[in-house]
Amino acid sequence: MIKIATTPASVNEIGEQAMIILSHYYIPNHVNFMQDAAANLWIEHLQGYPVWAIKRAISWWVGKDNPKRSNRPLPGDIAKKCEEEIVHISFVRDRVHLWNLYQGKYPVFLEQD
Repeated sequence: MIKIATTPASVNEIGEQAMIILSHYYIPNHVNFMQDAAANLWIEHLQGYPVWAIKRAISWWVGKDNPKRSNRPLPGDIAKKCEEEIVHISFVRDRVHLWNLYQGKYPVFLEQD
């Protein structure tokens, strides 16, 4: 289950999500090399994040709770929100790793009162 939740999005999935969010904002006609360069930046900054985290970050960006929603996002804006989305998965993954490492018997320094 954790492996599924942490599987990085493919290049195609990242590109698709970038096009979805940018479709909400006016983009003048660019020459192809500019579109390719922009797409490469999105891919560079979002590689490694699971597609569900990218989708949640994009949904948050265009939603009512984001005060900057009328601004066009930069790849780093979405990457930052992805980090917030996956922090819980990282915590659970680390706890499962410790559980497996210590065979269900945490060392004294990890025990909770």
